[in-house]
Amino acid sequence: MPLLRALRNITAQARNQGLWAAVHIVRERATVRWRERQLSMSTEAVLSLEELGITDKSYRHYVPANYNYIDVALQSINVDETDVFLDIGSGMGRVLTEIRIGGASVTASIIS
Repeated sequence: MPLLRALRNITAQARNQGLWAAVHIVRERATVRWRERQLSMSTEAVLSLEELGITDKSYRHYVPANYNYIDVALQSINVDETDVFLDIGSGMGRVLTEIRIGGASVTASIIS
């Protein structure tokens, strides 16, 4: 059951790294779920190199950008409809989606 597993993970986190770390993780997960539900998308996955079909160990597994970090970065620049943003290696598109919401023009191209 996902809820029971989540509670076990939170309890383990609180035991291993303290209550504040567990609260931070719950807050982050809730933010991700809320944002992605609003956008009708799911980018929460962590994908291994094997899942991506990559055998070169010099590459790292896919981990999505943190929404809070994206917000901080976007607040430091003024994005409007005249801006064009190029994200090389955009993963599942979190940054591009947030840039588009901010008003910039986004054109996606998938190269595999």
